[in-house]
Amino acid sequence: MGVLVVTGTSLTGESIIVTVNGQTAGTYNLSVIPPKAECLGTYKATLTATSEDTYVSTTGSVVLTKVDLTNKLVSGTFEFTAANSTLVVKQITVGTFTDCNVYYSIIET
Repeated sequence: MGVLVVTGTSLTGESIIVTVNGQTAGTYNLSVIPPKAECLGTYKATLTATSEDTYVSTTGSVVLTKVDLTNKLVSGTFEFTAANSTLVVKQITVGTFTDCNVYYSIIET
């Protein structure tokens, strides 16, 4: 199983990182219990985010609607609730990524 990471950054420095433990189309649920975690979402308020400016997901999901490794494209949606180190909560909703380029390498061991 591969890991897919989608990153987006605004011109003001806000960023969202979505990590999915898988590379096939489908729904990946987020859980704070490691064996059940299929995805992770992170929101950073600034480029130089401190722990108070970094929000890590506690619940949510990612839906991969298109995974085309031949043409190296991925599309999907995401939503999650995230908290920072002081337990301030943010809702990330209606997130989308469409035909994003996929870059990957295979490491043989």
